[in-house]
Amino acid sequence: MTNSSATMQKSVSNTALPSALANLTERVIRGTRLWRSEKRDVRAELESHFREGLEELAGEGLTEEAAIRVLCDSFGNPELTAKLIRRGKKRGRPMIVKIAISASIALLGAAGAGGAYVAYLTYAKPNPSIDYLETLNESIVEHAEEQRAWPVLRDTLLQFKPMPESLSALNPADVKPGSADWTAVQAWLETNRPLIPALAAAASKPYYGFVYGGSDTGEFMRRLAEANSDADLLARAAPEPDPLAPRLISLLLPHLADVRTVAWFLVYDARDHAAAGRYADAWSSLDLDHRLAAKLFEGKTLIEQLVGAAVMRMTCGEMRRILGEHGDALPPEMYATIVQSHLFTMQDALLVPHLDGERLMFQDAVQYVFTDDGGGNGRLIPSQFAKLQAMGTADESANDGFGVEAGLIATAARHADRRDTLAKYEELWNELARYRNLPLHDPNRALGEQRVAQLADSDEGRKYAARHLDAAEPQLRGSADSRMRHGQRGDARVGGAGEAPFGVWRLAGGAR
Repeated sequence: MTNSSATMQKSVSNTALPSALANLTERVIRGTRLWRSEKRDVRAELESHFREGLEELAGEGLTEEAAIRVLCDSFGNPELTAKLIRRGKKRGRPMIVKIAISASIALLGAAGAGGAYVAYLTYAKPNPSIDYLETLNESIVEHAEEQRAWPVLRDTLLQFKPMPESLSALNPADVKPGSADWTAVQAWLETNRPLIPALAAAASKPYYGFVYGGSDTGEFMRRLAEANSDADLLARAAPEPDPLAPRLISLLLPHLADVRTVAWFLVYDARDHAAAGRYADAWSSLDLDHRLAAKLFEGKTLIEQLVGAAVMRMTCGEMRRILGEHGDALPPEMYATIVQSHLFTMQDALLVPHLDGERLMFQDAVQYVFTDDGGGNGRLIPSQFAKLQAMGTADESANDGFGVEAGLIATAARHADRRDTLAKYEELWNELARYRNLPLHDPNRALGEQRVAQLADSDEGRKYAARHLDAAEPQLRGSADSRMRHGQRGDARVGGAGEAPFGVWRLAGGAR
């Protein structure tokens, strides 16, 4: 044990928690929204946990700074932790208290709503007047089909043999030439290698071209289910339409899982070629992987862009691995191959997230959740708001019951009207856009996320149901920035400017 570690181990129990851990504790406690006495107990438990962690890590020889970093990184999502703690504490409350709280909420909700509002709850229906799906697809369908990557990619995915279950359960980082499962990988590679030219043809198209919500999506799911004997996918290929569900939030993106499988196929293909000394073929597979990922960045939804970012990060990591492990064996002519690949020639603007699709999704949700008085205004429809909350959850019965219905009535009673909700959304959207457009090193970028959190916890946030209608800033707002503009830039450019050119320099004779 070092002297600093020994000193830290002796002092952690006698001093206040370091600021990073104290801030993390406060963040969790604030998110629990428990009673004061319950928060006091939670604080004591968390501080004890962190102190014990500091002592244990100090005993292992870590410095205080390193120990703090390990504890913060291993703690997990503070918001999820707060939610779980709140759930556990509420379960532990006396039954009489729970009954009293539930009864009070139900009575207040019923009294506040009144008979007239009950009738409103029963009969109010949305009147959507704008086809936001058509708006979303406008810039896509204007391109001829032969210019779009999706038709070629769709036909290729339908022919692509899925990864064997024995391989899909493994950690891909451990699946490499020489491992116990590599023979099965090679068999899978040989089965799908004839499709590589078609994948390259798709990547070479000028536009991504996926049309959202069309009949093509259901047909693709049906044919894919039949090809893979997937009864569950076949059932989801023709869902029963709900005319009162927001169309954009209901969009299906069934191809993303298969695109990720193709991405791993190309990584494994590169590993197989590199192990056999076919370095140009290995780089060609990774370059194709990178170009296919770039197509997803043209997608209108955030999830497509995030999948593209994940595939790019994976591909860049494999490029670095090959340069690190095989750099001395690569022939000098690989220099031109590497510097001409997509990694080094793509436009910087490609990796900037575009969130217009998320904006359309919010506007579409509003027209399905509010009434329309014919003048662009209306009131929140509780049943539609409940539907919006339930979408994407496994337990749709979560919004059943008198207590929940009363709460929804109360929410609708205090919620801002349609016009004010849209105006607040635009105000918040523009404010957050200013923060997102700041340089990555500017600490004020974090103020955007803080603004949303403050709004959600405020009286103003409750007026706009900001805790539930958090579409003003996409769900993965922080993740989008870090993965697509920071993390991906770090992999594709910083990694490229650091490790990849270093490998190229070695190829050119710098290390010989």
